[in-house]
Amino acid sequence: MVLKNGEVKFNGSGGNHTFQFQSGPYLYECQVTVLGIRDSPPGVLLVYKSGTLIVQQPVLKVQ
Repeated sequence: MVLKNGEVKFNGSGGNHTFQFQSGPYLYECQVTVLGIRDSPPGVLLVYKSGTLIVQQPVLKVQ
């Protein structure tokens, strides 16, 4: 899947940020964690359909 025309939202000054992509009733949100707790994943993928969370997956590895 290729998502285009996303929007970046920064969360404070620590570097954490979110990419959001809208496609019809779906909102894809990629949360990137720069500053977090020691064992936290480097990010999370969230998928919403019509405002309801339907998928939440941690990022396992960043290359």
